Amino acid sequence: GAHILADGRILSWADDCTLRLWDSEGEPLKVLEGHDGDVWGAQPLADGRILSWSDDCTLRLWNGEGEVFKVLKGHEGFVWGAQPLADGRILSWSDDCTLRLWNGEGEPLKVLKGHGSLINGAQQLFDGRILSWSDDNTLRIWSAKGDLLKVLKGHEGWVRGARILADGRILSWSLDGTLRMWSAEGEPLASYPLAGGPLSCLFQIDRIARKTWLGDGCCAGDWVVYGDQGIVNLGNEVVRIVWRANATSKAHHLFQDGRAIVTQANGQVCLLTAWHGNRRITLEEIERLEIKQ
Repeated sequence: GAHILADGRILSWADDCTLRLWDSEGEPLKVLEGHDGDVWGAQPLADGRILSWSDDCTLRLWNGEGEVFKVLKGHEGFVWGAQPLADGRILSWSDDCTLRLWNGEGEPLKVLKGHGSLINGAQQLFDGRILSWSDDNTLRIWSAKGDLLKVLKGHEGWVRGARILADGRILSWSLDGTLRMWSAEGEPLASYPLAGGPLSCLFQIDRIARKTWLGDGCCAGDWVVYGDQGIVNLGNEVVRIVWRANATSKAHHLFQDGRAIVTQANGQVCLLTAWHGNRRITLEEIERLEIKQ
């Protein structure tokens, strides 16, 4: 992965145990060495420092020039992710079934225990609480201090992602092939089965209004494209526009207004408008399209 830093430099990381800094033209500046395992991710902090995490069970803090000044030890498994919180603390999660809170200098504050399997992700809620999700089929809500408040049960497969909606509701997705909606307090509201079988993940929405590529899917605003399985609108309601599992049409790029660039088996490329007035455009209509030059 890679980030563009505020000063235009580029930060990258890889499974060679290193991070690297490059100038804005792509010329190498520095190799950040120290991790003993694959580096899973990194995040520039607000003050210019860099946070990284690895399957060597540690996180590391680096200064803006790429010098390591703190190794965050405590996890007993691969560290899958981390994020800085609004108050400057650091939240990390691991396949040791725990989340951990650290202060801004990397000193340990609290271990969040409760999940029964590896933790796939976590996010801070608008009010400072913390949401996490796991291969134990549950999500959990913790206080800002790391005390367990609520276990969200209902999924029957690994929970691979979640998103906080603008009104505070929580949307989660799982290998059980469903999307589930929860209140801000973690009470179940609705379940939406997805055609096409279980999803490995639906990709978290980028809340910044820009087009973003995310592996096999892409997202923009409240819309997600997931390969050839269709489009999901995650606005006030969940609206699914799902291709047949064996459809030859594939969505490749998505715009903020929900339009998608779709390719067809006959080689045509079309711009799909998901709705025409109040009528949903069907896949069959798309496959019958003949693009005029």
